[in-house]
Amino acid sequence: MKLIIGNDCKNIPLENDQSILDVLKLTYGITCPCGGNGKCGKCKVKVLEKEGDTQWKTVLSCMTGDVYAADASALIANASASATVQETFTSEGVSFAKDLPWSGYSIAVDVGTTTLAMYVIDGKSGKVVSRISALNPQSSFGSDVISRILYSYSQPGSDKIIQKVLSDKLAQMIRTTMGTLSENWTIDGIQIVGNPAMVYLLAGIDAHELGVAPYKLSVKEPFVKDSKEIGMDLDPSVPVYFPGSVSAFFGSDLTCGMAATIDFAKGESFIYTDLGTNGEIAVSDGKRILCCSTAAGPAFEGSNISCGIGAVEGALCSVELKDGAYVTKTIGGKAPIGICGSGIVDAMAVLLEDETVDITGRMEGDSVSLAQGVQFTQKDVREIQLAKSAIRAGIEVLLEMLSLSYEDVDKVYIAGGFGSYIRIENCMKIGMLPEMDMSKVVTLGNAAGKGAVALVHSTEAQNSSEDLRLRMEYVELFDSASFQGKYVEHMLFGEE
Repeated sequence: MKLIIGNDCKNIPLENDQSILDVLKLTYGITCPCGGNGKCGKCKVKVLEKEGDTQWKTVLSCMTGDVYAADASALIANASASATVQETFTSEGVSFAKDLPWSGYSIAVDVGTTTLAMYVIDGKSGKVVSRISALNPQSSFGSDVISRILYSYSQPGSDKIIQKVLSDKLAQMIRTTMGTLSENWTIDGIQIVGNPAMVYLLAGIDAHELGVAPYKLSVKEPFVKDSKEIGMDLDPSVPVYFPGSVSAFFGSDLTCGMAATIDFAKGESFIYTDLGTNGEIAVSDGKRILCCSTAAGPAFEGSNISCGIGAVEGALCSVELKDGAYVTKTIGGKAPIGICGSGIVDAMAVLLEDETVDITGRMEGDSVSLAQGVQFTQKDVREIQLAKSAIRAGIEVLLEMLSLSYEDVDKVYIAGGFGSYIRIENCMKIGMLPEMDMSKVVTLGNAAGKGAVALVHSTEAQNSSEDLRLRMEYVELFDSASFQGKYVEHMLFGEE
C-alpha cells in the first residue's frame, strides 16, 4: 500500500488481517475513540482501491485493509495537534517539605486516559522548572479504559504493543523537555500517578481482571519498576514509582490529588470530583470519605460526540448566545476543527437556553451548526444526558449514604484539566451539578499533577497519600437501586 501523508509517500506492507488503522495508530498514535470497531467514524482516510483508479473514495481506516493507496493527511494533521492541559495548580492546598536526598532532576507524570501531563522538578530547589503535555497515544486503542483493557489481551503481544506506545511517548516527552534544560541531563526518578487501568497497562501488569466483572484489583499497594523494564528507553535507567490504588476504578491520580489539595485537618465536609474521562467522585462528612466511579463515559472529553475532539488547537472551547447567534472561541484562535469538553458543556447550556433542545433532550431538527464545520446533533445531546446523569447520580448516592444534603457541604472541589476550563454555572444549567452557592466551589486545576509533584521529594506527601488511600471507602454503583433511580431522575435537563 502507498501511504500518503502530506507531500510524503511511502510503500507500507500490509498483512492480510491488518487494517490501514493498524499501521497508522502504531506509527502516528492517532486517536480512535471506538478502538477501531467502525462505530465513531473518526478515522476516515481517502483511498484508491486498485492501481489505475483515479477516483478517491473516503473510508474508515479501521474497516479497510487491502488498497492500492491511502491518503491519511487530514487524519494525521488532526491527530498531531498539541494537547492543551491545565498545568498550573490553582489551589493553594497543602504544602509539603522536601525531605528526600535527591539533588538532580526528577519527573512527575499524571497519566490520564485522554491526556498526559509531565512536570520536571529541580532537586536542589524542589520547584517545577518545566512542563509538557500531550494526548495519550493509547487513545488509538479506544477512548475509554475498558476498550484498552480488552485490546491488551485480545491477542498475544497486544499488551506489549499498548504498553510500548505509551512508554515510548513518555520517554520522548522526557527527552524533549530535558533537552531544553541541560545538554548533559540525568534524572533521579519518575513518579507516575493515574487510574488503575493506565497504571496496569504502563507497568506491564495483566489487566484482564480490570475488564470483567467483578472488576478486581489485585495490585493495590505502591510499587516500583525499572524504566527499562516498562519499555522506557532512557539511559541510564531510573526507578519509576507507582502509588497505590483504592479500587479497580479509583486510583492514585485521585488519592494523590486529594492529599495535595485538601486540608483534612479542618474536618470540612466536601464533594471532590474529577470531571475527566472516568468521572470519579469522593464525598466526605468530615470524618468518613466515600468514593465511587460513575459510568459517565468519555463524552466530556469529546469522544462519542459527532464533532468531538480533545483539548487541542482549533477545538471549540467556548460557546455563548449573543443576540440570537452562537459566538464561539477556539483554543489557540485557530480555525475550528471540532469541539472539546468545555465547549460541549457550553453548547448544551446554550441549546437549552434558546430552546433548541427541550428538558427531555429532544432537539428541533437533527443537528445545529455551532461554527463552520462543527455540528451538534441529537445523538450528541443523548450522550451528554447519559454522562451528566451518571455524575449527578453518583454524587447524590454518596451524599445519601452520609446523610448529607448539598446545603451541608462546605466545599465542592472540581479537579482535572477539563474541570478547570468549564463554566460551573453551565454545569448547573445542564443538571450535571445542582444549583449551589458558587463561593463553595473550588477549581483545582490538575490536582493529580500537583499530587505527583508533591510525592517526588516528600515522604510526608507519600505517607499522606497512602494514609488517605487506606481511609477511603469505595462504593460500587452497578448494583445500586438508589443510583439507578437517581440516574433516571436526572436524565432530564430541568424540572417538569
